[in-house]
Amino acid sequence: TLVVACAAAGRSSAGDAVPGTVPGSAASQDRQVASAIPGELSRFAGEKVIVLPLQAIAASDPSGLRNTATKDGDRVLYELVDSLVEHEFGTRRGITPWVFPPALSRSAKRNPGYVTDPYVVRAAQPIDLWLRGRRNSPLSEPFASQIRSLSVIGDSRYALVPMELRFDGGASGGVAVLRLALVDTRAAQVTWHAEVRGSASGEYSSSLLQELARKTADLVSVR
Repeated sequence: TLVVACAAAGRSSAGDAVPGTVPGSAASQDRQVASAIPGELSRFAGEKVIVLPLQAIAASDPSGLRNTATKDGDRVLYELVDSLVEHEFGTRRGITPWVFPPALSRSAKRNPGYVTDPYVVRAAQPIDLWLRGRRNSPLSEPFASQIRSLSVIGDSRYALVPMELRFDGGASGGVAVLRLALVDTRAAQVTWHAEVRGSASGEYSSSLLQELARKTADLVSVR
C-alpha cells in the first residue's frame, strides 16, 4: 500500500526550487555515470537494506516521454516507480526482505521527533555534492543524521537511493534511465553510484518503468 498523502513531499520536479541534481555538479554537467552491471550488488542480497523513495524527475524532456508520463501529475509517476521497484524485489528469491518507503514511513510515524519521514528526506542534493568532490568528508547534515536514523529503524547499515528518473533521446523516441546510489549510513559515505537504462521506445508506457524496476532488482539478484 502506498503512502499517498506524503508520497510527493520533499521530492523534486521541473518547477521545484531544489532540483534533483545540483546545478554545475558532475551529474548535471554530463551524463557519464557508469552503467549498472547485473549482479554487482549481489553481496547485499543477504543484508537488510533500506530503500528511499525516488528523489527527482529530471526536467529535461528531449524525447517527449516525460510529458506523457506525467500527464496525470508528477506524484503519480513517483508513486509508480516506488511501487514497481518494491514489487520487483518482492518477486526475487534469495533476497533478505529489504525495507521500502511505506514501511519506513509507518515506522517514522511511530517514532516522531526521532525519525524523519522518508518522503520528506532530501537525498539527491547532498549526495550529488558529495559526488562532486567532498568525498573526504561525510555526507552533509541534516541528511546524514536522517538517513542514519532511518537505517536504525530499518535494522540496516545501507540505503539504496533512487536519485533521479530521466528520459533521454530525441523526437523520434527515447529511453528511461534511473540513477541510483548506495549509501553507507554509518560512515555517511556513498559506496556505489550508477544508472540502469531501459530499452528505446517511441512512446511512453508503464512498461518502460517496469523494465527499470526489473533491472534494479537484477543488480542484487539476477533472474
